[in-house]
Amino acid sequence: MVRIRPLSTGQQKFLQLLMARHVLSDSEAKSLFSALSADAAENGEMGRNLEHCLGIINSSLGPAFGLEIRTVSFDRRCAGGAAAASVAADGGGGNGSDVKESSESSEKGGGGSGGTSKMIRYHALINKVTDEASKSTFMTATALSNPLHGPSVRSPHEMAYLRVIIERIVERGMELDDDAAAGGSGSGVGAGCRGSLGRIAVLNLRDDLEGPHEKTISVGQAEHVVSSLVAEGWLVPTVPVDDDGDDDDEDENDDDDETGEDGGSKKRRRGGNRKRKGGRTSLDGLGGDGPALSHLMIGPRTYMELPDLLKDVGLAEDRVPQFILHAG
Repeated sequence: MVRIRPLSTGQQKFLQLLMARHVLSDSEAKSLFSALSADAAENGEMGRNLEHCLGIINSSLGPAFGLEIRTVSFDRRCAGGAAAASVAADGGGGNGSDVKESSESSEKGGGGSGGTSKMIRYHALINKVTDEASKSTFMTATALSNPLHGPSVRSPHEMAYLRVIIERIVERGMELDDDAAAGGSGSGVGAGCRGSLGRIAVLNLRDDLEGPHEKTISVGQAEHVVSSLVAEGWLVPTVPVDDDGDDDDEDENDDDDETGEDGGSKKRRRGGNRKRKGGRTSLDGLGGDGPALSHLMIGPRTYMELPDLLKDVGLAEDRVPQFILHAG
């Protein structure tokens, strides 16, 4: 019989917050670890550092529940959210104000400008059991380990919808890589996919479902599915890349050279479009200052739990992020 090491109060608190949040960036995890470690009298042992703490937790979760805290590291340009906003702000080159998660990443060989790593880490609780039942239900490890959250079960139609979304995002990333290669610069991107799609485009992909899945998802259902995928970390909001081929972006550049009454009218219309994008993202709590996170890209949970799907839809194997193991 395998002896399971009991977790300290602090380790249990760490695990509970990770389950509630679904995904933690490396900086968030380190901040939480530091806060819990500061009160050893109440929380008990936490471990020598974050990595050791995660290893201790995994040594108990694996044998008992078939779960583990998995860590993945990939290029911050593929991370979306604050990382993407930072890239947009500094022109995509990694200079200027870097996001906290990137600067605290300990990934070796990922140096960027100013000594800041271009890699970013995320942690999530995942189900190690990859049987057909768990794949077909798309049930998250959080639901399996904490019934209070309720099972996050996807119908076959929703799974087909997710596959189409991932496939189109990967295709968009490949287009960006081809454009960069044609320009002689290369993509310069390590692990991950930097493709993204506008939220409206993602919702409209429900019309691309075929066979038994055709016309099975309404607009309202698509909104709900996409919002839950974002909330659980399967997709992440991001800013559109400069060369994403979006007509609004191209026309906006044209407006800079136009003068007169017609040009002013076009600028007002396009400004309205950008406002609607920002308003839509705010429904998911994504509004606020800075670039509007109007697009969606692949989230860390997809990299952690669906690597075979990513390769199946065309993401090169060397672009699929590798997992980082933690020894207790």
